[in-house]
Amino acid sequence: MTIITTDKKTREHAIPFEATAFTNSSIGTNGTLDAGKIISSDTLVAIRCCKPDRGTLMEAALNLQLTVGSALTVKVAIGRFNTNGYDAVSSYTQAEIDASHTRITGSNSAIASSGSTLFVDGLNIFKEIPKAGSANYNQDGFVLLLQFSRARTGSDILKRYNIMASALMGLI
Repeated sequence: MTIITTDKKTREHAIPFEATAFTNSSIGTNGTLDAGKIISSDTLVAIRCCKPDRGTLMEAALNLQLTVGSALTVKVAIGRFNTNGYDAVSSYTQAEIDASHTRITGSNSAIASSGSTLFVDGLNIFKEIPKAGSANYNQDGFVLLLQFSRARTGSDILKRYNIMASALMGLI
């Protein structure tokens, strides 16, 4: 009988990646990123974010920086996809947004701008992203919700938006 030992090359490893936003385009053509809606007149912005094709999401942190012309607050929540699995649900109750925001931040207060900057640095959103087995789970992505206190104007400038994450990859 041959005993097989674990080879370091076949162990599972966590790899970093950026959970990029979906685009509204056909395959092979350039389109508008969902994240482009951050600077818009919408007070509720749903951003569809990609997950790795293979592997289990292990962490996800939101980074957001806006230069603002006047006071601005934001609530961060996790939404869901429509039954087609591609389009984000566009309407949520305030109670749904508040509950998700509280689970993410530990506070029911919105994140407020300070001076001319709205800054979110490394906010852990992983715990709120639906996991396998959940009714809202989608293997391809998740929906980030940003509920702003007002429409953004020409004096508001998006400086940084990304979701830095890592995934556990079963490499064989």
